[in-house]
Amino acid sequence: MYPGKVLVSDVDWGFIVEEPSPELSFLLLLTSDMYKKPKLQHPKRVDLNSFVRLASENKILHYALTKVIEDNCLGMKSGARDLLVRLKKNEDRKLLKLQKTIEALDEILEGEEYLLLNTYKYYPYVTHDVDIVVKDLRRVKKLMRSAGFTFIAEHQYPRMPGIQYRKEDLLVADISERIAWGSISVMDNELLWEEDRKVAIGDVEVRLPSIEGELLYIIAHMNFQFYKITLFDMFLIYRWATMANWALMSMQANKYGWFGAFYDTISILNGFHRTLYDEPCPMEKVIPSVAQTQIQLPYIPSCSHVVRALMEKGLLNLVKFPSYLLDRLEKTSYGLHRAYLKVILSYGNRFWVKCGHY
Repeated sequence: MYPGKVLVSDVDWGFIVEEPSPELSFLLLLTSDMYKKPKLQHPKRVDLNSFVRLASENKILHYALTKVIEDNCLGMKSGARDLLVRLKKNEDRKLLKLQKTIEALDEILEGEEYLLLNTYKYYPYVTHDVDIVVKDLRRVKKLMRSAGFTFIAEHQYPRMPGIQYRKEDLLVADISERIAWGSISVMDNELLWEEDRKVAIGDVEVRLPSIEGELLYIIAHMNFQFYKITLFDMFLIYRWATMANWALMSMQANKYGWFGAFYDTISILNGFHRTLYDEPCPMEKVIPSVAQTQIQLPYIPSCSHVVRALMEKGLLNLVKFPSYLLDRLEKTSYGLHRAYLKVILSYGNRFWVKCGHY
């Protein structure tokens, strides 16, 4: 049994004493069509600035703005509504940029096999880059350069795969042959390509990784680079939960030495599901464990959770821990976050910072 977790049969479902904030409750109710309606009361008052910031942090701002503007469910005055309309137009421009980037990459990579990773999420999703996995990285690098993309960075250090390219008016393209963060690998590369899926994004048909491959990526990303669970990713995991082979994913996590982190993360999500929807999460069939955790989204794991996850993959991976602290301070204290960032940028070794981020 992992620390802080209890078996389902041992749980007292009165453990959550704090309601989510009014803004988070409203956001969960507003976006309930993305998964299902939570067992929450409609808040009497919502702070608009806090709501917009929360939606942005949870990668769901475009959809939330669309719903609020269309339904006028906050009873806004014209000034506030105009502000949200301007924000929505800015999000629309970002989505258009994403669409143009996907179209450009598809044209450049015609004939090359590639998978679009962590970008297609059923509902409009605004991102700052486009992640793709390819089979022939050397050839793709040549194609990108010949198409006018500017080389940004190549992970020159051992076992740090991937390249990044930029072109004016397009998003950054992050390209790799496998899923890894530094020395941290999390699954068989073949799993991404087995039972891959095809979807249409605008006029482009793209291939996505298998559901198991994409879910493993999202859960590993939460533990080894992003250090957050966003509302959008939570919805996605719940939505795919009944379609995924969780036994296979558990075996992959065990094979690559991060089952503890996988287990802890699913336990947290199981706890959120029980609290929000008053019913078991489908993932409990494979991992019958529930974390007793207050609901805050984005959810930032505890220091002990991240330390255990990094140490599970090898003691040297604790070099990534300062990156986690940076994210945590950004959420809790702007002043400390700025001071900590200055120290890292001023005195941190370049290799240490690169490994800590990637």
